[in-house]
Amino acid sequence: MLRFALLAALTLIAGAGRAQMVTHEVMDRQGFDREIVAYTIDVPRDWQVEGQILWQKPCSGNDLYELVLTARSPDGRTGVRVVPGHQILWTEAILAGLDPYLEAQMKVQVEADRNRLRTQWQGSNCHVGLVRDAESLVQNFVLAQRPGAQVLKRTPNEALRAQYAQMAGGTQVPGSSVAYDAFTLELTYRLGGGPVIERVGFSWYMFQSELRDSNMYALNQHTVVNAMQLEWVAVERQAADEALIKQIAASFRANPEWQRKVGEVQQKLAEQRRQANEQTAQQRERDRIQRELLNDQQHQRFLDYIRQ
Repeated sequence: MLRFALLAALTLIAGAGRAQMVTHEVMDRQGFDREIVAYTIDVPRDWQVEGQILWQKPCSGNDLYELVLTARSPDGRTGVRVVPGHQILWTEAILAGLDPYLEAQMKVQVEADRNRLRTQWQGSNCHVGLVRDAESLVQNFVLAQRPGAQVLKRTPNEALRAQYAQMAGGTQVPGSSVAYDAFTLELTYRLGGGPVIERVGFSWYMFQSELRDSNMYALNQHTVVNAMQLEWVAVERQAADEALIKQIAASFRANPEWQRKVGEVQQKLAEQRRQANEQTAQQRERDRIQRELLNDQQHQRFLDYIRQ
């Protein structure tokens, strides 16, 4: 009898140590003619969860939609989060040999264009700025948001790097360059009265074209910081929290019906781009034919002139 009671007590204790999980639905209320479940995720019953799919969104890293998701423990010291990415644009052009007045006017116009974009993008995740080094991206979008954070480790994301390398290999043209990186940052800082360890999945890529000659300098830079995936755990319960985070991550599922609808949108956009490219190519061909006709007419006029 005593043995049975002891086993029953141990069973209750073990059950209490396991989190009671509930399924949370991440809804898409903007992308289609009706709201639809986009993802599901299992979290402990007492956790706070906020999530949605944004199509009508401020400028960010993704051209179609953004997943915004936060799930955290009651004390806030353990959780997972997905936050939208960022885009950073910069354009400049300098002509040599201009009259000083014209040069000043050109600089004013360039800065006016930048200010127009700054106003248009105010409060969004798109920015106007020149990226001089990659570390400034980590500083601005990660470390500056966590004062006092210490970087413990940086682990390369080789799979994502390989994808970027493939993308870069197909886009190289004279005068242009592609830069990229992908890694996981492991940080520590104080949160909610105690230390936490946070892992940040961080990746970015940049397209840049630069023209330098005796008459002109031009620079165009487009940088994309992808959506960041964050997870953090309380140091004093690190092992248990990390196991729970893995359980939560494994439960994350996309709704096949929603994926199908998104795929249809992507196919439609791809077809529109293909048609636009065809129209551009056709216009270039029409322009070429027109130039050849004009040249032929000019040649004929010259021959007629000679014959006279």
